[in-house]
Amino acid sequence: MKKMFSAMLCVALVLVSGCSEPSLDERLSYYDSVAKSEREKSEREESISREAEIKEVDEWGVSLDDVEWLTKEAIRKSEMRSEYRSEYTRLTVRIDSFLRDVKKGKASEYNLEDFLKMHADACKAGIDYIEAHTGDDVKFFYDLYTGNGELDKTEKDLLRTSLTLWYGSIQEIEQSGVDMKSLLEPVISEDRNLTDEEIQRVDDIYQKLVEKVDLATKY
Repeated sequence: MKKMFSAMLCVALVLVSGCSEPSLDERLSYYDSVAKSEREKSEREESISREAEIKEVDEWGVSLDDVEWLTKEAIRKSEMRSEYRSEYTRLTVRIDSFLRDVKKGKASEYNLEDFLKMHADACKAGIDYIEAHTGDDVKFFYDLYTGNGELDKTEKDLLRTSLTLWYGSIQEIEQSGVDMKSLLEPVISEDRNLTDEEIQRVDDIYQKLVEKVDLATKY
C-alpha cells in the first residue's frame, strides 16, 4: 500500500512539474513526512500498551498500580513479625491441647464456641504471620530497586510476584476458617458433643491451617 501511494505521489509530482521527476528536496520531504508519521504512530501504540500494562492485574487481582503501597504495607507488617508469630503459636498450642483432650475423651476447659473463636483467631494470626514473613523478602528487593530511583514496570512485576507468592495458601487458610464454622455451628446450636467422625474432620480442617502456615514461613 505504501509503495502504491509512493508511486502515485511520484506520478502526481511528475504531472505537476511538467512530466519531470520530483526534485531531491521534494523526495526527501516526502520520506521525512512518512518517517514522522510512522514514528508518531509507534509512540501512540507504545503509550497505549504501557497504560494497559500498568492497569493489568494478576490472577489475585493485584494491579501494578497497587504494588508500591502493598509493598510498604508488607514491610510495615514485617516489623511486627515476632508478635504475629507469638500470637499464632499461643493459639495453636491452645488448640492442640483442646484437640488432645477431645480425642482422649477428657474434659476440656474450652467449649466448642471457645474453640471456634480460637481457630478463627489462629487463622487471622497465621495470615498476618505469613504476610509479615513475606515482608522481609519484599523489603530487601524494594530497597535494592529504589536505590537507583523509582520502580519501573519490571521491578513492580517482580515485587508483585513476591507479594502474591503465598496468596494461594492464604486463601486456603481463610477457607479453613469457613469450613470450621460450617462444621461446628450446627453442633453448637444442637448443644451436643462431637461425634468421632466430626472430631476427625475438625482435626483435618485445623491441620490445613498449620500446614499452610508452616509451608509459607519455613525459610
